[in-house]
Amino acid sequence: MPLSIAGVQIPVGLTIEAGPPVPPVNTVAPVVSGTTSVGSTLSSTTGVWTDWTNATTYTYRWYSGGSVISNATNSSYVLQSSDTGNNIYCAVTARNTDGSTAANSNTVGPVVSAGVTTITYLVVAGGGGGGYGVGGGGGAGGLLTGCFVFTKASSNIVANIGLGGSGGGPGANICFVQGSNGQPSQLRSFGSNNSANITTVGGGGGGSNRVGKNGGSGGGGGSSGNATGLAGGSATSGQGFAGGAAFAPNPNPYPTGGGGGAGAVGQAGQSSTRAGAGGAGKQICIGNNGNIFYAGGGGGGTNCGGTPGAGGSGGGGAGATNTAAGNGNVNSGSGGGGANNKTCLTRGGNGGSGIIIIDYANPVSIFNLTGNTSSGNYTATGNVVRQWVKFTGNGVATSNGS
Repeated sequence: MPLSIAGVQIPVGLTIEAGPPVPPVNTVAPVVSGTTSVGSTLSSTTGVWTDWTNATTYTYRWYSGGSVISNATNSSYVLQSSDTGNNIYCAVTARNTDGSTAANSNTVGPVVSAGVTTITYLVVAGGGGGGYGVGGGGGAGGLLTGCFVFTKASSNIVANIGLGGSGGGPGANICFVQGSNGQPSQLRSFGSNNSANITTVGGGGGGSNRVGKNGGSGGGGGSSGNATGLAGGSATSGQGFAGGAAFAPNPNPYPTGGGGGAGAVGQAGQSSTRAGAGGAGKQICIGNNGNIFYAGGGGGGTNCGGTPGAGGSGGGGAGATNTAAGNGNVNSGSGGGGANNKTCLTRGGNGGSGIIIIDYANPVSIFNLTGNTSSGNYTATGNVVRQWVKFTGNGVATSNGS
């Protein structure tokens, strides 16, 4: 009697051969997670595999510094002192009746000793004040981000936050006043086995009858009073960019100020009726704060009827014509806007105070913290587990553990 499959009769004598072997195929790599310090446990997922016809089993092999770790064949692995300084990954092998396939996980590390953590930091100095008298925008405070290894035992961290510079303003027989530079910020750690010193330079004040001041980022150039456009200030290498030059080609009687530098060069004055915008700040993700822009440049000021420069993203103050220019946002290190000198009501905007954020790879419980500004202090001593701490220019520090 003929064989019937799914209602279809198979002729007698027809041979049906099995298809080729189908070992598992990896579509999503395994993922290793966990804290990379000695004594901590790392865990690996299996990843995702395509294998619809056969049951699949998994085996694990852990690697330290590129070499296989003896007897490490479980889905989890406890880091040993011999792993210190190495990167770690796991190779997962999937098997079915047709064969086997291996896939490597992501790499984590390097592994640090017990009692040691890696600190990621953001250090921003105070922003420069805007100039007065078709003034340039203030430059943003210098910005540095990076990481260093911190020994928790017998170690201290000190954070000093720079305040923003003052905007230029009117005085007796004074028509042109530069903004002042912002103050530097500094993050230091002390310990028997490690130290770090990260210092950022305050933003340059916006120009007026002088060029923009040098700083972490340079202040924008201003007018000299005789329709001569002046250059923006220079930046500190690696911390920001230069300010934009003023616009004032002779014999044009209407100059406009340049924008303050920031995470990008400040825009030069564009025309006799449009000032330069402040440079854009930098977008940083650290702590629990998400992706936030910091340290925007201040916009340039302009004469009556003109369009002042916009403040750069990250809190830069807007320039002004017949009113006071915008201040840089506090706790951002942004520059203040430049202002015209048409009335006694106008003045350059103040620079925003700086900020320091530290984020620990592993929660820290044995350390001392001190934050200092002219507005207040913050101190914490040991026995409080923290993952991140944010110091601001008003002498306040917030943390997920205090």
